[in-house]
Amino acid sequence: MSPLARAARPIAFVLAAGLLVGVSAPEGRLEPGPSPAAAASIPTLGIDAIRPGQRAVGRTVFTGNTIEEFELEIVGTLPGGRAEGAMILARALGPRMEHDGIAAGMSGSPIYVDGKLIGALAFGWPFSRDALCGIQPIADMLAVMQTPDRAPGGSFDDGPILTTQAGPESAIPVRAGLERLRTPLTAGGFPPAAFAALAPWADAHGFTLVRGGGGGTSGATGAPARVAPEAARAALAPGAAIAVDLMRGDMNLAAIGTLTHRDGDRIVAFGHPFFQIGDVAYPLALADVTTIVANDQSSFKLGTPGAQVGAITQDRRAAVAGSIGPIPRMLPMTVLVRDGRRPAADAPAAYRFDLLRHRLLVAQLASIGVVGALADASGGLPEATWRYRATVRFPGRAPLVLEDTAGGPINAASTALAAPLRLLLDNPFAPLTADSVGLDLTVWPGMAQGHVEALRLASTIVRPGQGVTVVATVRDRRGGEREIAFTLPVPNDQPDGRLVVAVGGGGELDRQEAARMPARHRAATLDALIARLADRRRDDHLYATLYGPGLEPVVDGVPYPDLPDFAQRMLATERANRPTDPWGRLSPLAEKNRDVAVPVVGLLTLTVEVRRHPDAPVRAGERGAIPVLRAPERDEEDN
Repeated sequence: MSPLARAARPIAFVLAAGLLVGVSAPEGRLEPGPSPAAAASIPTLGIDAIRPGQRAVGRTVFTGNTIEEFELEIVGTLPGGRAEGAMILARALGPRMEHDGIAAGMSGSPIYVDGKLIGALAFGWPFSRDALCGIQPIADMLAVMQTPDRAPGGSFDDGPILTTQAGPESAIPVRAGLERLRTPLTAGGFPPAAFAALAPWADAHGFTLVRGGGGGTSGATGAPARVAPEAARAALAPGAAIAVDLMRGDMNLAAIGTLTHRDGDRIVAFGHPFFQIGDVAYPLALADVTTIVANDQSSFKLGTPGAQVGAITQDRRAAVAGSIGPIPRMLPMTVLVRDGRRPAADAPAAYRFDLLRHRLLVAQLASIGVVGALADASGGLPEATWRYRATVRFPGRAPLVLEDTAGGPINAASTALAAPLRLLLDNPFAPLTADSVGLDLTVWPGMAQGHVEALRLASTIVRPGQGVTVVATVRDRRGGEREIAFTLPVPNDQPDGRLVVAVGGGGELDRQEAARMPARHRAATLDALIARLADRRRDDHLYATLYGPGLEPVVDGVPYPDLPDFAQRMLATERANRPTDPWGRLSPLAEKNRDVAVPVVGLLTLTVEVRRHPDAPVRAGERGAIPVLRAPERDEEDN
């Protein structure tokens, strides 16, 4: 089992999917877009008027920010249903297009026939021998552009995520190899380890991941560079290169596409979805194209995001649409990395960036940021041990602080922040926003780990009010061993019967209890969820827990162990009432822990017997007996 697999924690409920958004504007909200009755200020040509052999002209940026034209010949049309839409087929002409082909990043390039806008270049065939492409009809795109915006309120709770069998990257079926053009995802400032970690996610979401610069930040406040609306309007002509910012700062991540049409301050682009999640708030930026990289499989634009100019507010099947003006608020994040071999007073390496506020994206983006910061500061260690302090700040409530120690490949370091962040912002109880997130890491080379190898009891017989003494043997990865003793008190009123002593790392105990006593790890309110996260057991502590008979009565996430037996049976979970599941009929009686400074894996259990009456007979050899339980031999890969 890998260290990352061991670090995974159980989640006791299924999370609802949706959208994280927030907007910083003078009024705190985006102004509504034009009504559906608004007319586009440009002549258009419907798909019914398209004929094979017609000559067409497209507009896009090949280098820099200069918009250039290219020629096409209409091949025909493909009808489609309501879900997939119809499509226009064309073949791009000319030496440049014959060499470069249809490139990722050309999505949204407007296409004209006889000076009338027919749609946007949006589809292509990988490995195509000529520059054959698919065009999204303009009528479908204008419908997106004219959809009234639902002003996001920053609640991180603005609608469901739509997915398809092919994944969230596309809701458009493949037609004989025809695919939605991939979107170049420019990654700047990422070390190789973070770039490699980002690549599978980018590929799954329809992006072509490319190395490049980024817009970064400017000024003492670290605010993203912006331009005045007048300059933005001048730059945003049909065919202009645009970017959608996912991350800005010391590391930059932006998707490059093409503007199809602008009507006043309203814009429409791409000709296909970004994530297809309806009402959104993505930062819209200008972009500069360095060149087109010709590729036998699929060429792509290599570009850099520029100044932010507005917001993408609609992300739908046929296009993305938005407005010049207020910039969506992003989520500030700071990562501090300290070298554990150096004096504590030394200044840490600091990394600051802003993240796109999207419910399902923010945790992934935060994870990539953590890996990037750790990989850069540590010089590319293959594996390490790190002690962390993660802080998530919320408006109007106390911050959540999580502290622990973990180890393994550096990619695993992101779990400390990403998992609770997604759990909180994607919670099913109440809307929740975050003001900022931060992670303070102290890192040591190499992977330190303790494994619970053996347990022994001082006695198998105890009286109520006495203590159960258990000694655990913990072995490190290099073979060193140490013994740690715990004495767990038995309640004075404990009836005769069997008790279970469990000793293990915090993660191991949490996993066992979540599976066998689920109500104790199930939150019914947002406050209870935050409390569960704040009070969770730590991986760098060794825990000894004494369990006794119980029926796990829990109401609204609050345990009631002292209720009468009939009330316990009424309130207990279905699992707890199954007589064949002994763990489901146990409740914690006492627990102690010890900080061992390294992550602990493994869990062992032994049983003791409670006898209330001092004159109860004791069988020969019971008192003073030292039952010992040792862990099974581990595979070499678990070391």
